[in-house]
Amino acid sequence: MKTFRNLINGKYVTSLSGETFPDFNPANTDDILGHFQSSGREDADNACLAASKAFERWKDYPWVKKSRILRNTMNILERRRDELVYVLTKEQGRPLKESLAEVDRTIDVIDFYTGEVRRNQGWVMPSERPHTVAFTRRRPMGVFGVISPWNFRWLCRLGRSYRP
Repeated sequence: MKTFRNLINGKYVTSLSGETFPDFNPANTDDILGHFQSSGREDADNACLAASKAFERWKDYPWVKKSRILRNTMNILERRRDELVYVLTKEQGRPLKESLAEVDRTIDVIDFYTGEVRRNQGWVMPSERPHTVAFTRRRPMGVFGVISPWNFRWLCRLGRSYRP
């Protein structure tokens, strides 16, 4: 059984607690998909610190390089599309058709942002002071975190097939 680790600062690491938990296929709870890190606040703090340090380099990358990185990411997702659909279905217990739609939507969103990153222009506007022009420009704001509920999965676990 595979034990998955956290990806922090480009390295796969175990959680500070050293504890893991099993993740089950909600459509077949006899099917253990793997063991995952039981991460806490300090693990999250370490990830945020690493991301903040990486942001200092990323924010000054030329837009052409950012666009290329996003395009490469999109190409990887396209190549691994069928595999991702299967893994998503197994991990969340959702129908293949819904997993396919989610993977395709992700690819489409990344495709959109490969072009959006090129729209880095600012705005020029008049100033209240004579012989002065006000200029704004778009700049990355920084690191943020998202805790996303996997509602579909939890709804499946409330069904009759769920066995704790």
